[in-house]
Parts: sequence; structure tokens; C-alpha cells
Amino acid sequence: MQDRTRARLQGLARAVAVGITFIPALGKFAAYSQQVAEFQMWGIPNPELLVPITGVVQFIAMFTIALGFGGRYGAAALSVVMVVAMSAAGPSRLNIPVFLSCLTIVALGTGPYSLWDPPLPIVGEVGSDRETPT
Repeated sequence: MQDRTRARLQGLARAVAVGITFIPALGKFAAYSQQVAEFQMWGIPNPELLVPITGVVQFIAMFTIALGFGGRYGAAALSVVMVVAMSAAGPSRLNIPVFLSCLTIVALGTGPYSLWDPPLPIVGEVGSDRETPT
């Protein structure tokens, strides 16, 4: 993959993941009671505990992705949240693009404007000439 195309794809994935996740993550705290009711409706156990934990995971993931500081790890964590969301509430116009963006970040990294972007040990560096440490 050309460096320019790769950098654009990385930037787009970062913007989508952070941009779409911000409001739902904020809602975990700003509309806590409503979120607990939704988690209960979806059959998620211990919603009073899992709503704020999910919000914290989403915010940490957003910051790591936005800063490019271990963004692959944040994207991996956020992709797990999206899999649970899609399993419990069904796929939506919000969780599908975030999930796909997270997979892109896990595979390609956060791009040239990153503070620290090591490859994940189990994934390596996709589409790059960099070697994965063993």
C-alpha cells in the first residue's frame, strides 16, 4: 500500500472512531439512568456497573486513538466494546463504522502523526515493510 494512501486511511479511521464514539461515551455519564435502562433492556448483566466501565473504556480508547499513543491497543479495546454492542443491541449506523475503523487502526496503526504506535504482538504490521519483533 502506498504511504500516502495508508496515511489517509489511518487518518480517516482515527477521525471516524473518535468522532462517532464521543457522544455515546459522554452519554454513559450524562444520561446514566437511561443508559442503565438500555443495558437492562438488551440483557447486559450488572448494568449499573458496566455502563460507567464501558464509558471509561470508550474515553481511554478515544484518547489513545486521537493522540496516537498506543492507539492500536485502544482500538482493540474499543472493538471489543463494539462487538458486545452489536451482539446485544444489534448492528447500527454508529457501531459498524466504529468497529471497522478500529479494525483498520489495529491493522495499520494510527499513522504518521502519532506519539507512539507499536504493532500489536498478535497482529504485527499489516501492509508495511517494518518487521514485527518476535
